Amino acid sequence: SSGINGCCPTHSRSDSNSADSVDAFAADTAKSALREPTGLIALLAEKSASTLEWLMSRVAVDLSKISQLGGHKHARTHRPANGMVGAELTFALHRELKAYIKSGMLELRTGCKLTGFILSDSAEATPSTSTIDNSAAAARASVLGIHYTNEKTGEQIELYSPQTVLATGGYANDRTNTSLLAL
Repeated sequence: SSGINGCCPTHSRSDSNSADSVDAFAADTAKSALREPTGLIALLAEKSASTLEWLMSRVAVDLSKISQLGGHKHARTHRPANGMVGAELTFALHRELKAYIKSGMLELRTGCKLTGFILSDSAEATPSTSTIDNSAAAARASVLGIHYTNEKTGEQIELYSPQTVLATGGYANDRTNTSLLAL
């Protein structure tokens, strides 16, 4: 609810953050994560300006208030002039989501439990099934879709898709060498 950190979209430049840079943003982020400013941290910093601009232009989220919050050497936390960014962003994205569903471009399935991924076998390029594992073969495979259970009916379903997004919380404080933050 405090805001979205990003550097350095044109609308946010002022005397208070004129010395800010993508590298400085990555360094501040890495310091708080106890990591090097590489991998996903560098990508986050590099893409933050275009992400903020997309949110403002595409889903009309007000991010006009710029503040300097803890852990940052410059003002780069963007939020609405009125309200909290989380609520504003959620409402705006929900409007977009409903429009995609209405257009038929998206089907939303709820009450489902992921049980595994449908993976390609990288050596043979033929579909195979796999539960989630950390094997070297799974790391080289492409995700073709998912296995899930309809929690209402108990039906086991295979869903193939050209894009698969796994969205889950809880890894932000994972400081192990195998963390997504270590990438």
